[in-house]
Amino acid sequence: MVPNIKVQTLDWFENACFNKIKIWTYPAQHWSSRWIIDCDLALWGAFIIETPTDNLYFVGDTGYGNGNHFKEAQKKFKKFKIAFLPIGAFKPEWFMEYAHINPSEAVQAMIDLNAEHAVAIHFGTFLLADDRYEEPIRCLKDSLKNFPHLDFKVLEPGRSSVFK
Repeated sequence: MVPNIKVQTLDWFENACFNKIKIWTYPAQHWSSRWIIDCDLALWGAFIIETPTDNLYFVGDTGYGNGNHFKEAQKKFKKFKIAFLPIGAFKPEWFMEYAHINPSEAVQAMIDLNAEHAVAIHFGTFLLADDRYEEPIRCLKDSLKNFPHLDFKVLEPGRSSVFK
């Protein structure tokens, strides 16, 4: 028997409420396509989880571009407790930059979002691009040298962290 699952579709800047939690969709920069003739006909979006006490930001895949999609989210929500930001699959940058941010852009996105904490995602599981398994982590650590006050965590697969 197939379970009855309630589904709600959202456009950018729309939200769905679940008790006291709102889940918003916000723009991300990426392409979409399943066939040759349907390029960029579907939205690519970030999810913002708005709770009574904190906001969380999950972008999945995105390019940085001019950063406006991060700045626009910060303008509405002011700050984020945690931002989940991709750091991998960024090379070669001339080809990947539209759809994936590199580690230094992830640091800039954290700043743009006014995020208290960030967690690195989208790296180290399998090779999607020319950067190797360890390269995104090394590049992130190099980028963070200029921002020692930022709390940008890299968790091993299966690990968790507590954010206060």
